[in-house]
Amino acid sequence: MNRVMQFLGFAALLLCGTAQAHADGYSVVAWGRNNSGECDVPAPNTDFVAIDGGVGHSLGVKTDGSIVAWGYNHYGQCDVPAPNTGFVAAAGGLGHSLGLRADGSIVAWGLNEDGAGHYVGQCDVPLPNSDFVAVAAGWNNSLGLKSDGTIVAWGSDGEGQCDVPSPNADFVAVAAGRLHSLAVRTFPVGACCRDDGTCSVTTQDGCPAPGIWQGAGTACEPNPCLMGACCLQLYCIILPEDECDAYGGSYLGNGTLCTPDTCVVFATVDGNPATAGPRFLSAGPSPSTGEVVIRYDLPAPGPVVLEIFDQSGALVRRLSQESQPSGSHEIRWDGRDSGGRAVTSGVYLTRIEAAGRVTTGRVVLTK
Repeated sequence: MNRVMQFLGFAALLLCGTAQAHADGYSVVAWGRNNSGECDVPAPNTDFVAIDGGVGHSLGVKTDGSIVAWGYNHYGQCDVPAPNTGFVAAAGGLGHSLGLRADGSIVAWGLNEDGAGHYVGQCDVPLPNSDFVAVAAGWNNSLGLKSDGTIVAWGSDGEGQCDVPSPNADFVAVAAGRLHSLAVRTFPVGACCRDDGTCSVTTQDGCPAPGIWQGAGTACEPNPCLMGACCLQLYCIILPEDECDAYGGSYLGNGTLCTPDTCVVFATVDGNPATAGPRFLSAGPSPSTGEVVIRYDLPAPGPVVLEIFDQSGALVRRLSQESQPSGSHEIRWDGRDSGGRAVTSGVYLTRIEAAGRVTTGRVVLTK
């Protein structure tokens, strides 16, 4: 049996059903105060995939992408705007509601004031209204989590509930109370090369000099501390020292990285320094409930490694490790790990390495 619990102002909702029913949705169980019918789930009570509730109203997202709303509707918080389709999540406040569409935009409706006639704008989604992956609604404020890990907050801010603490980065979940806000932040971890050649996975702060942090999402297998930056004529590439010597390159030491300024660029193209790094274009749809398409450009042919990491820095799956021609490419990820198991919902990092250069992207999976 799978269950998801959501607490409202004075009531609670439970989304439940068998694991087999996940693709077809679940039923909703509601209990607690029912002054406005917020616990009277409309029939048919089937095919729900997400729920949330405000102080006196409830919201449910169906498998077809529509939102069902019931309970107190004095401010129109249950009047879902047309077209009622394409939604993947919903959130309810005091007198307003939010719906997150699969395209990353937010739709808001209902009360746009503080209840005393003073405008606060909890339904005025800030521009650009795109790239959102999660929503939450407070008493008279709203929160949206972006795919880049930042939070956008708007509406009533009398208690600082919209003042996201710095740094506004690396968040993976948001929630809102009556006059306060919450968020889950992940601290990116990666491989740290110690001066004795050993490797450990830690945060950047946990890798003080003379250690060399390899970057978010990097791993210790294979050990990056037994290789380093090799400066060749046209670009920098990560190699073991003996291989660098065989290519006639200049080896900068174990654990050193190919940053843009690591090596002197000897060649130019039309008067500009030559480069040979990959360029990440997109990974989407994000959020995705299934397959993800990763697109990137290669300015020069050569070996490419494309990997997926979770937020802990653990390697989830290596999608490609082969030579590819220059130009635009795309690789599809089915949302499964190297063992063929479906991964859980969350934020995942894509890492593309070619010609000693690394570029990363982010995708959000929802199950």
